[in-house]
Order: sequence, then structure tokens, then C-alpha cells
Amino acid sequence: MKSWLRVFAGIALAAIFISSAIYLRRPPDPIFEGRHASEWANDLLSLDYSVRGEAQTALKIMGAAAVPQLAVLLEERDAPWEKHLVRLDSILGFLNYRSRNATVCQFRAAEMLGLLGTKASPAIPQLIKVLAMDQSSAEAERALLRIGPASIEYLLRALKSKDAPIRQKSARLLRDFAPLERSAIDPLITASRDEIPAVRKEAALSLGTFRPAPDAIVAALLRLTSDENEPVRAAAFQSIGKAAGANEKVRAALARGLSDGSPVVELEAAKALWKLQPDRDVIVPALIRILSTKERWQAAYALGEMGPAAAASVTALVNALEAEEVPRPFPTPPTPALALGKIGGPPIEGLPPLLVD
Repeated sequence: MKSWLRVFAGIALAAIFISSAIYLRRPPDPIFEGRHASEWANDLLSLDYSVRGEAQTALKIMGAAAVPQLAVLLEERDAPWEKHLVRLDSILGFLNYRSRNATVCQFRAAEMLGLLGTKASPAIPQLIKVLAMDQSSAEAERALLRIGPASIEYLLRALKSKDAPIRQKSARLLRDFAPLERSAIDPLITASRDEIPAVRKEAALSLGTFRPAPDAIVAALLRLTSDENEPVRAAAFQSIGKAAGANEKVRAALARGLSDGSPVVELEAAKALWKLQPDRDVIVPALIRILSTKERWQAAYALGEMGPAAAASVTALVNALEAEEVPRPFPTPPTPALALGKIGGPPIEGLPPLLVD
């Protein structure tokens, strides 16, 4: 056989093999009322709400059979040449190029999968990939929550994803499935050492859902109280207040947190200490200091939650009224005023009549 003929035969066989592989890997596309699932799925992208509504009804009836085609929409990504083709089509109208916005595809598909609930569990891996997308990740999160506990195993695996947004959002979503099994502890502790502070923060908060916290979690949270990142330290103290016991190491960490230098960290340390060891002589002065910072409204709220035990903060709360900066869309009183109401007690000399009446 001539060499060119052998080359041609090889290319033909390769083409047949590749085409067969592509065909066999195509997701199932069942028919409902004379239309393929892929056609119903594409109708979710319509600008006509009635078309979208009909598609949702059909896909709900199809149930699990529709999931593979919805997963195809989740996999949609904007190609780098997309905008150039759109521009070219505006010049050469005969091309009739139909652009597909990947964000819309992901959003509509995730929305539909959420409506399918547990039936959509085969699409969990694709939904987790969408967590990396800024504009459609929120809908993917809702879908994962609606699918339910089947998402947990995949979210734990996603804590090792190469994409930091996926690791961060997975660590956060796991809190919504609490109480978690103990098998989730080690992956979350590993995530608490992530190079990205936002991931460490979410892992710390999720570790706080284990109550009472085992020693391994307490040790991880204590380590995070010395983290270089302020929000991570604050998250660690918040979880300590929810899940840890008041042992010597915890008390030492809380004492250090009260003089951290970061208002948000000191606030969480004070709140945690009040839950574990309600020493008003230590906690109230710390919260009064925070009243002069941007965290004043949270400090005022914490003092109000302490009730009469925070009586020593009354004067500072009155002064904080003048610095109240939290926008209130509803006609609610300022946070310091709410705190004063909860603290209660007899009228204080020098307070404006409005507060003591």
C-alpha cells in the first residue's frame, strides 16, 4: 500500500474513532411532548417569560431525565473570541451568528436545578464549578442547598479545589448543612490553613458549628486567633464563643484578643468571653473602648444583650448616640438607644429627658 494511502486510512480511522467517542459521550437528550430536553433547556434562555415558564414546567415533569442537558448549560463558558464574532455579525448580517451569554446559561440552569431539588444531584459537580463565577455563583449556591445533603461530600472535596473562590464558598456553604458529620472536621481543619485568608475565615466559622467542639477543632481555632489576618482572627473568636469550653488556653487567648488592637477582633473576643465566662468588669470596659470605633453599633448591641450587667456603659452609650452612622431605611431607633433600653435601670443624672422618660 502506498504511503499516502496508509496516511489517509489512518486519518480516516482516527476521525471515525473521535467522532464515535464524541457521540457516545453526548449526554442523554430524551423527548417530552415532541421536543428534546435540550430544546426545553434552551428555552430557559428566552427573553419571553411565558416561554421560560413553559420550559420550567416541562423540565419539572421530566425531572431527573432533564438534568444532563441542564448540566450542559452549566458548562457554558464565554469564549475569548465571542465578542469579536458578535461585532463581525453586526457588520456582516448574513452570518446570522447567535450569541449565548454564558452567565445567563449558568444562572437559568442553576435556577432550574434548584427547582428540581434532590433530583438534580447528578449536576452537583457542575454546580460547584459555577461557584468560581462571580455573576452566577449565588444561584449555584441556592441550588446546592436545595439539592440537600447530597451536596456535602462534593463540597468537602471542593475544599481542595485549585480555585480559591470555590474553596471559600464551599467552606461557607457547609455551615448551612450543620450539624455536620465528624468526617467533615479534618477537611475543614485543613482548609483553616489555606493560603487565602477568606478561605481560612470561612473554615473557622464552619468549625464553630460543631458543638461542643472536639479538641482538634479547639486547637485549630486557637491557632487562628493568632492569624495575621484580622477577619480570620475575629472568626476564630466568634467560633470559640459558640463551640469551645472555658479552659486555661481558651481564657488566655480571649484575654489576648481583648487587647488585639483591631476593633472587630476585640469585639468578637469580648462577646465570646461573655458567653464562656461572663466577667462584666473585664468585658464592659473593652466594649466601651470599641464604642469609639467604626464597630460602635455592634459594641452597643453587645452591651444591650448583656442587660443590667452593662450598666457601667450608660454614659458611653449616650455619647455614642451622637456618632451613630448606621443607615436605617426603617424608622428604628439608633443602636445605642436600643442598648440603653435593654440595660434599663433608674434614670441617670445628666441624661437627656428623651432617654429617661
